[in-house]
Amino acid sequence: MFGELAYWIYYYLMKLTRVKKEKTGISDSLFLLSIVIFVNILTIITLIELAGWHELTDWWNYFSGSVKWSKSNIMAWVYAAFLMVPLLWINWRLFYRPEKFKMIRERCEKMGRMRRVIGQCLFLLYIVGSQVAFMTAINQKFPPSDKEYRDRLEEIRELNSPLDRR
Repeated sequence: MFGELAYWIYYYLMKLTRVKKEKTGISDSLFLLSIVIFVNILTIITLIELAGWHELTDWWNYFSGSVKWSKSNIMAWVYAAFLMVPLLWINWRLFYRPEKFKMIRERCEKMGRMRRVIGQCLFLLYIVGSQVAFMTAINQKFPPSDKEYRDRLEEIRELNSPLDRR
């Protein structure tokens, strides 16, 4: 399944002119596949926490809570690289090595027209479903407080409409 997912990511990225011109289709699709799989792992961890099995996820909370996340914090970047390197390596070994990806590509290009359409639909469903599941799990774990909404609503009400500015 993930082999076909790797192919469809590559297929859609190669339609971008920048990717064609710079010939970065393999590396871009490798990173994108790794990020999608990482988001799915985070979703599973969040669902385990929501189910109340905190003993299974205490290790994750310890590591993720030990880093102050910001763009300028170098340790956050080192931590992110520490998390992504195993996924990048696994995906490279399983799907994106030249001989392996050539086999996957040939197999996917030999598919019938209807099978290709179904594969594309399942690919898009997987990508969108992964993001929706992650955002839903995060909203359940960290529900927004009503105070934030009320404060924002008050800010919006205090603003004048463009018609009132004349």
